[in-house]
Amino acid sequence: HNKYLLKDGETAMFIPAHDAKALAIKMQECIDCRVDLAAMAFHCQQTAQSYDTKKVITRELLKEINII
Repeated sequence: HNKYLLKDGETAMFIPAHDAKALAIKMQECIDCRVDLAAMAFHCQQTAQSYDTKKVITRELLKEINII
């Protein structure tokens, strides 16, 4: 995973590799509605919008890399 793109508890749930107990605990938290998955999904969608090509690939960038 890339911690630059994902934020624990906001857009992702980080669980240590090979830690079945931590996974089970996090899954139970989700089942018990102690994790706001709807809010997490919303934050993911908001974050994804910042990577929209219309925002990232600007006219200035295209000029700078000699595309136009």
